[in-house]
Amino acid sequence: MDFRSQVYSPAQNIAVWIAAWHLHHTSTDNFTDAMLALGGPTDLTLLARIRALLDAAHAQAPMEQPLVRLALSGPGDPGPHGVIISKGAHPHEALLLREVDTPPALAELDPHRSAEWDLVDPGVLPPSDYLMPGDADRLLAQATAVAADMIEAKGFSTDALHNPRLTVGALSDFYDTPGLPDATPGRAAQLFARADRVAAIIETVGDRMGEHSVDTELIPLWRHIRRARITGVEYAARDMRRYARP
Repeated sequence: MDFRSQVYSPAQNIAVWIAAWHLHHTSTDNFTDAMLALGGPTDLTLLARIRALLDAAHAQAPMEQPLVRLALSGPGDPGPHGVIISKGAHPHEALLLREVDTPPALAELDPHRSAEWDLVDPGVLPPSDYLMPGDADRLLAQATAVAADMIEAKGFSTDALHNPRLTVGALSDFYDTPGLPDATPGRAAQLFARADRVAAIIETVGDRMGEHSVDTELIPLWRHIRRARITGVEYAARDMRRYARP
């Protein structure tokens, strides 16, 4: 089982960088560097289309509405996976920015070609949870504490990894690369940090240790991690609109 795909997606940071770039909170150079590091979209025609869509939405949508959102799918959360780009006054007026399959001819010419991205019809968009970062953080913390208590009650221990604390720290750093724009509000950044920490613990136990006797306790955390990431992106995008630069 691929634990990382259930607890981490570069789409989180890609979404925050797009929101900051669109509203001139970061330079195009910094944005491009971040997209290269994340494997995000760099095609100039696609980026121009994204900016045009967001400009139209910014002129029409209420200020409290985030123009960039995150969609994460997984067990219990069916639906699209990618970055939701608004194009009108209402949240359902949007397209989904997601990775698409590289055409076979291009893949054959360049096996190391970076991911292709495109704007597609998202179908039915997931509704917003309307959670604040503090609520999402509390729910994730509570779920983590419950899982820890259940694992402790099992008497779980393992020697499968020499230094699990170091591994968790290294994975947390990986999730945070290349970081977030300076305009990211502190509450969103803190929520992402907690999600990264819990995700790193899950990946360490499940993938690095190969320990699956506690899957029953850890798998329910996946949804809380996704919810925290989605909430953080919405809060950051909303905050950036509030302090948009001309």
